[in-house]
Amino acid sequence: MKNVWILCCLLAACCFTNNLNAQLEDIPEDELYKYHIQGSHSFHLGVGLPNLVATTFNAADLAGFDNDGGATPVFTLKYEYGLTPDIGAGIHFGYFTAKTPQLSDISNSVTTYLNELGLPIGELACSLLGSLCTTETTTETQAGGYDRYHVYTPGIRLAYHRRVMEQLDTYASVVGGYNVIKKKRAGSNDANLNAFGNIPTFAYFTGAGAKYYFSPKIAAYGEVGYGALTIVNFGITYRVY
Repeated sequence: MKNVWILCCLLAACCFTNNLNAQLEDIPEDELYKYHIQGSHSFHLGVGLPNLVATTFNAADLAGFDNDGGATPVFTLKYEYGLTPDIGAGIHFGYFTAKTPQLSDISNSVTTYLNELGLPIGELACSLLGSLCTTETTTETQAGGYDRYHVYTPGIRLAYHRRVMEQLDTYASVVGGYNVIKKKRAGSNDANLNAFGNIPTFAYFTGAGAKYYFSPKIAAYGEVGYGALTIVNFGITYRVY
């Protein structure tokens, strides 16, 4: 039974190789550079959007925080080596910086916000909120504090290239890495911002992409998929072979 499975796998591999070779034979020689090339070295410089960390850091506008938290796009540098005519593997490096919302005086902010809406808070409601509330109307805030993050993401990348569209190097890819998070506090040290520091330590992305070569060395690429930090990635490629 084991020998049968081995034979089936060998036949499938032969069929796949023959199919791939047939695809390559259909491509004019002067256009082969438009597709993945075995033995090539590709360097990709790109941007990932949206940075999903920014969504978390921007969600505190009504909770006594200044609405100035957020994150930059994820900037990426990737290298891929053409292992076979259809598989490429390499390394991935990403970087972004993020800032939590700045903590101000919650009680004053809540009171001010409700008064601006024409809904002044009363003594009874305020007594239920305790220290979170004051009935005084003021726009003064205490010195705020916030956390600044610098996130570095080393990882590995694997891509499977398949000719699906003419003139395009189409592929599926998966990236796995680890977020090295550097945090620095600015302003008040009393601010409790742990609820906003939700940056995953494991970074991943899986999706499909396409690359268009303007010349044998220069291309533009775009990827869409699912990941811990981004959904869409795009950028430029420089290739040597």
